[in-house]
Amino acid sequence: MSRVQLSRLAGERVRVVDGGAERELDLADLPSYVGDREDGAVRWVWDDTARWYPALLAAGVRVGRCHDLRLCHRLLRRAPAVDARLLALLLVNDTRAARLLRAHGIDEQTVREHLDPNGRS
Repeated sequence: MSRVQLSRLAGERVRVVDGGAERELDLADLPSYVGDREDGAVRWVWDDTARWYPALLAAGVRVGRCHDLRLCHRLLRRAPAVDARLLALLLVNDTRAARLLRAHGIDEQTVREHLDPNGRS
């Protein structure tokens, strides 16, 4: 599966990076490009689905797969595995979560080692 990255440029232009090839399109030409390219195995990469997808849908174009970078950022920025403080709070303040982790053989020390292989908290 190939990834095709879309980036907005000034003047109603779009940068398309498809594998090693890079090109610029007029924003008005994007739906036909996406529609043609969607026939193959492709995953679209863009900054915000709310920004890109309405115009594609209005043109009758649907995509099968995409990476929405804004959504990824939103999900990961407060994930316990990313922010050790959140995981520590979870272990201390949520007894059900702590019990569940311990029931699966995961204690606070194991979590700390996972977050920091050197064992620092």
